[in-house]
Amino acid sequence: MLSLTLFLNGCSDTTAVNENEPPAFALGDAKVAAYIQTWGSWKAKNIKGQYLSDLILAFALINSSTYSSVTMSPFSGLWNEVAELKQTWPNLKVTLSIGGANEKNFPNMTADAGKRTAFIADVCAWMKTRDLDGVDIDWEFPRNAAQWQNYVALLQELRTVLDVLEVESGKRYSLSSAVSAGYDSSILQAVDFVDTLKVMNYDYYGSWSATTGHNANLYNNSRKQSDQSTDRSIRAYLNAGIPPEKIMLGVAFYGKIWRGVPQGSYEPGLFQSRTAYVSEQSWTLIKSYLKNGSGYTRYWDNTAKAPFLYNGDRWVTYSDGEQMKCLAAYAKEKKLGGVFAWEYSQDMGAELLKTLAENSRR
Repeated sequence: MLSLTLFLNGCSDTTAVNENEPPAFALGDAKVAAYIQTWGSWKAKNIKGQYLSDLILAFALINSSTYSSVTMSPFSGLWNEVAELKQTWPNLKVTLSIGGANEKNFPNMTADAGKRTAFIADVCAWMKTRDLDGVDIDWEFPRNAAQWQNYVALLQELRTVLDVLEVESGKRYSLSSAVSAGYDSSILQAVDFVDTLKVMNYDYYGSWSATTGHNANLYNNSRKQSDQSTDRSIRAYLNAGIPPEKIMLGVAFYGKIWRGVPQGSYEPGLFQSRTAYVSEQSWTLIKSYLKNGSGYTRYWDNTAKAPFLYNGDRWVTYSDGEQMKCLAAYAKEKKLGGVFAWEYSQDMGAELLKTLAENSRR
């Protein structure tokens, strides 16, 4: 059954974090990372580095003319803010993510060995000139055997060149890859070359869905046993033999809204047909719906470990502090390498991040 309370019941105890303590990863072996957009605008002073092991700049792109170099259109002053961040939080690792959902040039770049070599050389130049700490490859997603083979070749060759760069610079460079919540056995070929696989445990429902549903539920709802869930996703990776320390669980700092949603006969508005999809919204905006007088009621699906809002017409799936506690506890139980969030600017007050970090301590 559902909890209709507006208060957080929690999945684990919270330990307070002193604002002046080092980043969360220094407290144990688990990482707490967050992607942050490079086309928006943010200040280093607003980034709560005490709750992060890694900040991932998203995204750099593949040059669409040559396919052999990296390009980026950052907001003015981005690199000054990055430099200030690294000075303020010397233990914070700042990495560069290449790709994203709209990047379509991976197949062209990786299919040509010469282009891969030139591309990797340019990536390493970015590591040196921008004083970055690693690379994240976000190819969404290889579609066939040939693309998977080229994806693995890219990671293997990139790891080899980063190893050489480490000898030259005297610092360690991480290599990670963002991967689908839907496990593909081809990923096994890449495991040896990456430090972590960042499993995107969100977007289970969205504008494409015929009904409403949870964006990032931990477990399957009893009415929808065949639906996606974070537990089902992570277990698939673990059951394939991927070391848990190489798996990072993804969490969402955003939600989604539908309108024209009937109440239904069980959980209000859940798994119901809808008139239209409205939009994706940040936690910063969605939390305003929790205020008295908003017209929304907050519900908690205790089976799925997921909150949602409903006002009789609009239905909102989102993530909140209660869910962060559950996800962090799950990551600890499975001895995963840590957790990461998409995306920092959707929680600029670091409310969700703070809860995630506090509950990720080992």
